[in-house]
Amino acid sequence: MLVDEGLEILSEKHCRELLESESVGRIAISVSALPAIFPVNYKILDGDVVFLTGDGLKSNSAIAGNVVGFEVDHLDPERRTGWSVLVVGKARLVPDRERQAMGHLDLSPWAGGARAHLVSIRPEFISGRRIAPPDV
Repeated sequence: MLVDEGLEILSEKHCRELLESESVGRIAISVSALPAIFPVNYKILDGDVVFLTGDGLKSNSAIAGNVVGFEVDHLDPERRTGWSVLVVGKARLVPDRERQAMGHLDLSPWAGGARAHLVSIRPEFISGRRIAPPDV
């Protein structure tokens, strides 16, 4: 365990385990060279982050194959502990044929509205930090 300025640097394996443990994250895309960050409900499927979205900025970014950031964290304000995992990779729209082969994904966005596009992010870089206990 490497600790840097009170933060434990997490292994890629541990980061992947933490990603599997949550269901809400944030996708960061570039809109006119400015960062835009949106919450999404997600799953991990064969190591990729997948989520449903409608027509708009997120699906357009995936159609273009843009590099995006995806972040998940868990915080406990009472104990003043928490962790954060960052995934960077290319977003892509999953074609219907491939999506049908996946079967039922049990992926249900909390927000209402049409979300017909399945976006996948293949991690090219994963990093994570956890607030280290004070005695480390």
